[in-house]
Amino acid sequence: MSRAEVPARKVRFGPFEVDTGAQVLRKRGLRIKLRRQSFDVLAALLEHPGKVVTREDLRRRLWPETIFVDFEDSLNSAVKRLRRALGDSAARPEYVETIPRVGYRFAGRVEESPSESAGGALRLLVLPFSNLSGEPAQNYLCDGLTEEMIGQLARIDGDRLGVIARTTAMRYKGTTKSARAIARELALDYLLEGSVRSSAGFLRVSAQLIDAANEQHLWAKTYDGHLGDVLRFQEEVAHAVAGEVRSSLAGPAAAAVSPAAYDAYIRGRFHAAKWTAPGFTAAVASFEEAVAIQPGFAEAWAALAVSWSNIALWNYASPREAYPKAERAARCAIEIDETLCGSHHALGMVHWYYGWDLRAGKRELERAVELSPSDTTSRLTLAIFLGSMEADFLRAASEAQRAQDLDPLSVAVRSTACWIPFWARNYDQAIAHARETLDLDDNVPVALLVIGAAARAKGAYKDAIVALEQSVAMFGDPLSFAYLGMAYALAGNPDRARDVLRLLEQSCRPAEVRPIFPAYIYAALGENRTAAEHLEKAFEQRDPLILWLRVSPDFDALRGDPRFQQLLRRLDLAAPLPI
Repeated sequence: MSRAEVPARKVRFGPFEVDTGAQVLRKRGLRIKLRRQSFDVLAALLEHPGKVVTREDLRRRLWPETIFVDFEDSLNSAVKRLRRALGDSAARPEYVETIPRVGYRFAGRVEESPSESAGGALRLLVLPFSNLSGEPAQNYLCDGLTEEMIGQLARIDGDRLGVIARTTAMRYKGTTKSARAIARELALDYLLEGSVRSSAGFLRVSAQLIDAANEQHLWAKTYDGHLGDVLRFQEEVAHAVAGEVRSSLAGPAAAAVSPAAYDAYIRGRFHAAKWTAPGFTAAVASFEEAVAIQPGFAEAWAALAVSWSNIALWNYASPREAYPKAERAARCAIEIDETLCGSHHALGMVHWYYGWDLRAGKRELERAVELSPSDTTSRLTLAIFLGSMEADFLRAASEAQRAQDLDPLSVAVRSTACWIPFWARNYDQAIAHARETLDLDDNVPVALLVIGAAARAKGAYKDAIVALEQSVAMFGDPLSFAYLGMAYALAGNPDRARDVLRLLEQSCRPAEVRPIFPAYIYAALGENRTAAEHLEKAFEQRDPLILWLRVSPDFDALRGDPRFQQLLRRLDLAAPLPI
């Protein structure tokens, strides 16, 4: 078969997906550069997985009789480049196996990509809306409208339409790439692009739907009105796009929101997306401003609840201070709009992190995903719940992968998902996934934490210390200090571990360090009684991190301690791990 006769297919093997028609190889959603001849070798092997493809077959396919090349050297180079792209080895092949003096065989398990089936979900990207107002101060309005449009479209049945999430969408802000180029990078079917022009309280939103394959404009419309009607605009556009892509899907009507409340709300979303202490603080202030102006604004109440939950989880405020505020906001959101994904996501986090009611937490998180299948945040939160609370690592990995498919360029999604193989004791996999995240962005604290924790757990203490010292220097958060102290202790340097313990206490001043963090270091020092005492204090203070005791390898040395087992029973987490 010649190159021109190759049928277009989409197949998957391991973390890779191949689109032979578009000549694209991706690994966990990210495009892998591969020269044409190496790709053609891969396509030929994938046509007959498990069977030998001879070198002569490859010569006829890749190098027609009219082209004169050093065939042996060219083929060997093409196969080497292919193996390098796949992370494969000739000595211990996982995918491309050499059959000496005959040819090659694809040894991996090959599956048709779900997007190949007629019933598969179409993929749509909302490009960041352009600011045509001529005022840089209005950029946050465009970003907020983009995010809200993504949220509206994400409520559509996830088996019919998969909407790429905000983090990946924002990477294309101001891009000069063509629709076809973006579609190839993200395996898209459609793009929605638009613009915003605002002046004196009036708003014009223009949007158009583009067929990504041929860059044909399928649909376009302009909406004019007052700033306070912007949510109605979003819903109208979302339903119109849904009608063009599949069929019109009805949804709950959006309540009118005052311009001042909406302005505060999208400012809050802008600050919350930074995932920093100042960002969360500014987000809370903005969301509280929004609900003070309009108490019936469900989306603002839900966002406020999630922000307070994250503030407590990441040690920016005490759990006893933050979670009651999160619970009040979540219940306000539910009372106003029970059909809102964010309302259930927020309440699920409160049930889980503060109420320690795992059944209720899971119920709310699953309801959030059901209401908005393309909402990356709620799906990722469910994945972490399944992995950490139920040790259901397979389903957790599946949910995390779906979140990553919807937001392939999000370092937050990728780094958070790295904890799942860490909890499953698949340390090499956790490290590999974390390093892939750092290849996208080297300023990701969670990725460094995972590398350090996994390297420490497998006994690679030098590697662990390097990663965790970098994390402490860059971010200085309590968990980085705690993990660094553990690595020093287990590496046989208890004095340095105690120095880190003192630095940890200093870093948390003027507040006292939460007891959970010294517990990590004391456990690594072999001071089990002191570690258990600190864990009991963390339990009394309702520290949400105590909930990770069951799956965390960090406290494996304490598992035989009766006090530790008693804690697990009090947390309803005493079931043995399936590992």
